[in-house]
Amino acid sequence: MCAKRKPVPPDPITAATGFLKGECSLTKDLRCEHQNEARRKSGADPPAKRLAGASRKVRKESMRVNAGFAAIEHEPDA
Repeated sequence: MCAKRKPVPPDPITAATGFLKGECSLTKDLRCEHQNEARRKSGADPPAKRLAGASRKVRKESMRVNAGFAAIEHEPDA
């Protein structure tokens, strides 16, 4: 996780190239912001998508098994 944003320095061009003394760097802040955004986007969907995929897989298998039972139940020789 990235640190809190620092105030914008007087010379943003120097800050963008990362040559400021200390921790303040526009490139570091932009990279950190990008990483956080990517983490939010990738972190929100996959569990829901995995659960939906697993649910579809189980439902499909259940329907196949139920169809097999239905065929056995409706056989006249059973």
